[in-house]
Amino acid sequence: METFVTGLGVVTPVSCTLDGYWQAICSRSDRFSLRSGAYSVSAKPCIVGQISIEDTRYMAEVLRCRGLLPPEIEIASLYGLYAALRATDDAGLTPGSGATQRIAIIVGNLEPNSRPFDSIAMMERVVATDRYQTFPSIDLCNQIEKLCGQSVLRFVVHNTCASGNAALEFADRLIRRGVIDTAIVGAADAFSERIFAGFSALGVLGSERCRPFSKDRRFITISEGAAIAVLQGEHVVEASPYAKLVATASSNDAHHATNPSQKGIEECLAKLFAKSPVPREEVDFIFAHGTGSRANDQVEASIFESSYSNSAISAIKGTVGHLMGVAGALGTVSSCLSAKYRKLPPNNITNSELEYNINAPGELTARGNNPVYVQNNSFGFGGSNSVSIFRSM
Repeated sequence: METFVTGLGVVTPVSCTLDGYWQAICSRSDRFSLRSGAYSVSAKPCIVGQISIEDTRYMAEVLRCRGLLPPEIEIASLYGLYAALRATDDAGLTPGSGATQRIAIIVGNLEPNSRPFDSIAMMERVVATDRYQTFPSIDLCNQIEKLCGQSVLRFVVHNTCASGNAALEFADRLIRRGVIDTAIVGAADAFSERIFAGFSALGVLGSERCRPFSKDRRFITISEGAAIAVLQGEHVVEASPYAKLVATASSNDAHHATNPSQKGIEECLAKLFAKSPVPREEVDFIFAHGTGSRANDQVEASIFESSYSNSAISAIKGTVGHLMGVAGALGTVSSCLSAKYRKLPPNNITNSELEYNINAPGELTARGNNPVYVQNNSFGFGGSNSVSIFRSM
């Protein structure tokens, strides 16, 4: 059984539509802003990526008009539900259709219930837990279920910043083994004061946006949003897919609390290519994890230098920021669009800034060969590694 991507939906600071998102990352049009955090450790203004109030209100209104907006909803679930609506519409899924008879809903998330805890921080006092509403992470899956009818499986993956890609691997396994026909898979995360404070304490946030793989890189840029894909087995695919999912792999090497392990990532890649009919040297494009931190970029670039001499590499966090648990899911959306258009968005640095001997172009890169293979990397704290490969149609 083979797996195909038939629908996509996205919510990011640069755009909440597929076309707008693709145009933004291809033109390096970021929408970062400077803000201070609610905790003392995050009081210094730093560059962040956030969804605008206007976009949030628009998404809520669309969901309300479709009868999908619950009386109360956590903001990450709002982002995820809207992205899922766009993805299921894109795939042509409707409740009761053949493709939704055996469906799974699998989403990743890093910071559930961010808004209630943010409210506590901003009030600068502790309140009793019965004074505010919390929302279990599974609520997002429950809301998405309304888009497609009853599902046979719903669960949330908390695998730090690799959550979105790890959710993809679960869905792919279930489809290939014939357990389900269709999966709605991805991730959603809202801006969190706690995450802001945590990264501020690590000293990796600042008044300049992230510059992945640059000699002058210093900071990461935290962001928020959602990315959802509809995966389907070949027997239920009707419309032309965006891409074929070639292979996925995940691992956890538990090397370090925050720094990635080159050995651990290499072992994960070995698992990936053991399952993939495509060797490394045939990978055309790579969406790097590329956070802009010293440790992450050094490890990832070393791998690119040693075994990806034929691949063009893009680090889109320089344009959209780091969407936390959504990073891998946004990489899925980006990879599928890249496979469809046979183009790789540019890095948001000049070629002269590049520190490493890797092909990380500062301009839009096209491939004329068919098929095009696109790799998506995502790595998280605690040694979480997750990678995937897509093929153009």
